[in-house]
Amino acid sequence: MKKLIVLLLIFLPGYAGSAEPLISKKPGLAGPGIGGIGGAIIIPLPESLIAKYSYTYLPASTQTDNNGKPIQSASPLPLKDGQVLHSGDYYNLQFTPKQACYVYIFQFDTSNKLFKLFPPKGFIGADTRSNNNPVQANRPYFVPGKGKYFKLNAQTGPEKIHFLVSRTPNTELEEKYLAYLNAQKTEKTQKQTDVTDLIGKGPIEEVTIIDNANVLQLECEKDNCVSNLTFQHKAPSGN
Repeated sequence: MKKLIVLLLIFLPGYAGSAEPLISKKPGLAGPGIGGIGGAIIIPLPESLIAKYSYTYLPASTQTDNNGKPIQSASPLPLKDGQVLHSGDYYNLQFTPKQACYVYIFQFDTSNKLFKLFPPKGFIGADTRSNNNPVQANRPYFVPGKGKYFKLNAQTGPEKIHFLVSRTPNTELEEKYLAYLNAQKTEKTQKQTDVTDLIGKGPIEEVTIIDNANVLQLECEKDNCVSNLTFQHKAPSGN
C-alpha cells in the first residue's frame, strides 16, 4: 500500500490579490476550496524498498566434482544468524528485490578483514557479468553465482555479513572502498575505519521469515537500510 502525504495550500484573502496561485489545482489532485481556504494536493511517498533474501550452506562433506566444487544436485541448508559453520564448509546467498535499487553486500572475516561480496568484482569465478548494480526488480540474484559457493578457510572466529539496500548509488561508500583496496596494495596496515563506518550507516531494519521457508524479507522505509548476519566459524569436529 502506498503511503500518502497531504500538502495543504492556504491562500489568504487579500494577500495574493487577484494573481493566480503559483500551483494550480489539477483535476483529481486537489479538492474544491472550503470557505476560500484552498484545496489539498495528494503526493504519493516512495514505497518501501523490499528485498527477499536467504543464506544457505553446504557442509564440507558434500560431494564435489572433479574441480573440487559442490555437485549441482547438492541440497543446501539454511544459514541462520548465530549459527556455527566449520572450516571447509561452503556458503552462498540469494536475493530478489521488489524494485530496481542498489545492493551492497560486505563481509568481515575472522581477522576482521573486509570483503565486498556484491557486486562481486574481484572474486575469481564469481558471476560478474550479471551481478551488477542497479539490480533489477523481481529478478533473483545469486552470490557469488548460481550454483556457486564461497568456501571457509582454516582461520576460525566470528564472521559477519552486511546486506545493504539503497534507492540511489552509494557513491561515498564505493569511492572509499576503492580507496581502501588501492591502499592495501602499498600499505598492508591501512585502516578500514572509513568504509566500516559507512557500512553501518543507516537504519538496521528488522527482518521477517516468509512462509516459514527460511526466506527473509527486508523492508526499508528510508533511502538506505542494512541487515546483518553473524555466524561462528569453527574448526571441523574432531580437530
